[in-house]
Amino acid sequence: MISFFPTAYKDEILYSIINRYHIRSANISYTDTIKDLYNSKYIKSILDLPSNNLILLKSIKLNVPVEKFIEETSLFRYYTAFLNIQRKEDIIKKLSYSDVREIHSLVGAAQKISKYDGYLKLCPQCYSEEIDEFGEGYLHKLHQIPSVFVCSKHRCILKRSKKPFSFYSNYFTSIDQMDFIDFKEVKIIQDNIEILILLANDCNYILDNDVENKDIEWFSEQYKNRLKQLNLCTPKGIVSINEVKSMFIEFYGQDILNLFDLDIFNEEGSNWLKYIIRNKRYILNPIKHIMFIRFLGLDIRDIFTKKIEYKPFGYGQWPCMNKVCNNYRKRVIDTIEISYNSKKKSPVGRFRCDCGYTYSRVGPDKSEEDLYIVGKVIKMGSLWEEKLESLILKGYSLNYIESVLETSQKTIKKYAIKLGYIDYVKKRCKLDEVARVEEKKAKKELNKKLKIEEYRLIWLKLIEENPNMNITQLRESNITVQDYLYRNDREWLYNTYPQKTVGKKGNYLVDWEKRDAEILEEVKIAIKDINLDNRSSITLTGIEKLICRRGYLINNIERLKKTKKYIKNIISKAEDEI
Repeated sequence: MISFFPTAYKDEILYSIINRYHIRSANISYTDTIKDLYNSKYIKSILDLPSNNLILLKSIKLNVPVEKFIEETSLFRYYTAFLNIQRKEDIIKKLSYSDVREIHSLVGAAQKISKYDGYLKLCPQCYSEEIDEFGEGYLHKLHQIPSVFVCSKHRCILKRSKKPFSFYSNYFTSIDQMDFIDFKEVKIIQDNIEILILLANDCNYILDNDVENKDIEWFSEQYKNRLKQLNLCTPKGIVSINEVKSMFIEFYGQDILNLFDLDIFNEEGSNWLKYIIRNKRYILNPIKHIMFIRFLGLDIRDIFTKKIEYKPFGYGQWPCMNKVCNNYRKRVIDTIEISYNSKKKSPVGRFRCDCGYTYSRVGPDKSEEDLYIVGKVIKMGSLWEEKLESLILKGYSLNYIESVLETSQKTIKKYAIKLGYIDYVKKRCKLDEVARVEEKKAKKELNKKLKIEEYRLIWLKLIEENPNMNITQLRESNITVQDYLYRNDREWLYNTYPQKTVGKKGNYLVDWEKRDAEILEEVKIAIKDINLDNRSSITLTGIEKLICRRGYLINNIERLKKTKKYIKNIISKAEDEI
């Protein structure tokens, strides 16, 4: 039974308290001290998350809840801040007793942050002040967090123990008997001391405060909504991960990432940024959350309680911008559809009034005036069309209708034609623009129809000449024709396909020597009909048109050796005569 136990100093870690007890108790060995406190000589000291706390509280006769004791003497709050409440309670139970199996994996502490994980750290100025005030110094909880390299109070660089903590886990000695040395990266730390102090302050906040634990989905949604506000994520939740990665590296700099051993952004490595953004049940070391939160420009004090919402166009309602509607410029639209413009990297809002008028604009809104901007009119709606029709029937000019509806004449003409008032448009237009458009459209349709007829004949001839070919063989024989008919005359094409035969296997082999002779004869007849003066313009495509085999020669010329040689000679002679 022990007669005393030191009162913990502010921010003192449990190992430091026990170490002070050992010195004051005059115990000779580590085993004696551990047996005093834990009634067992086989317990090993753990720096960040010590266990067997119920036994310890009973031994020192300290009447405080075990959860409070764990929170105040270990890094428990730091490592459980980003876990859900159930996981946090499970960790409390494990630390209360001796069940510490996989405890570091459960809280993300198994992910090493730097090569100095497992070393004691000390602020020389804090230690000097404590000697003056208390007559002894102690180890701070905050300084033992692996990602903390500076003292935020004195804005100075910490020193680290020459030997790792594993050396002291079965050994107690006063701090002045321990060797503390500078980090090798002292220049890097000094050059980046401002951001390191900010990160240390963030760590200190969650270490000193009982934050509201949330599920991992909460943080994922918080991060994504913030990324949407920064135009780094689409409204549907697709993150520009490569851009985020580049900006993250630029924000902290390669030196800091190397110091924290977070330089893992390569194709072979595991990119933890993906895990922190995507809703995966992957436990990350708290410093990764803290660094990402600061990168996003968020306050660590708000991330647990203030829900981040993505509202690029405000909270509504939104105005109807239909000039002829009684609700013109009144905020009557309740819902909004948000999409993403990848070129402008901005959200696009789509608004629809009950009158049918639908418009969109690129966001986000930056002022009250933006609320009344119409980027693009998607649909005028039935009310607007009725008004246009009434103005047309009254015989008003395009200029007058334009002023009343506050719409361009181009739009008025478009909807007038849609409503069947093509004569009105022709009469009011100086140039017969509509007629020209219709003529161009009709010409295009005619050309398409003629081409379909031409390709139908070629396709039917191919089937007739190759009755034993299956669908695949026919398709490969003239891909150009087949593809065009598939896109523009699919139903007719399907009706011409030969029926599939059951039970037959293997490919039909074309007698290309025989085919070559047939094609050669067709080509010779076609060439003979060409005027001698026009032979200089002979091409392979031109010959295909003459023998009604569009695409056939180009696709199979290497198989038609005699035909190829003949055509080559004809083209060479024609070129020599030029």
